[in-house]
Amino acid sequence: VGDEVFTPVAGQIGSIGARAGHESIAGALEREGIVVTYFADPPDKVALAPERALDKVGLERGTRDVRIAATAFREAVCASPIGVRRGLTPEGLYELGADVLSGQAAVDAGLADGVATFEEVAAYALAQAGREEAAVRT
Repeated sequence: VGDEVFTPVAGQIGSIGARAGHESIAGALEREGIVVTYFADPPDKVALAPERALDKVGLERGTRDVRIAATAFREAVCASPIGVRRGLTPEGLYELGADVLSGQAAVDAGLADGVATFEEVAAYALAQAGREEAAVRT
């Protein structure tokens, strides 16, 4: 987390979202003659078990959980110094579709303050530090 974000021309910023997966091994187990029987209370306790094919309940729960994580991520980005300064909104970040943007495109989307080389950012940081030090002395 930083107060300002700079990216090189080919730098990539974005992918603001969340994802998860469910890998069903039910078919492989069946081919091997392995049957897994769950005893669960309530029955939906095993909705995301990999030994089972994903059913409607598992799909809904997985989608819900990813949505919760993605929403929290977008809100944190919007509440960060750059998010506040650039006026980012969760809806705007959602509209990006978790795209990864490079250079000026990231700046245009509000995800970065500018495009700069490492040397340019280092010089800028040193100048900012000098200004803050001078302000403290006065």
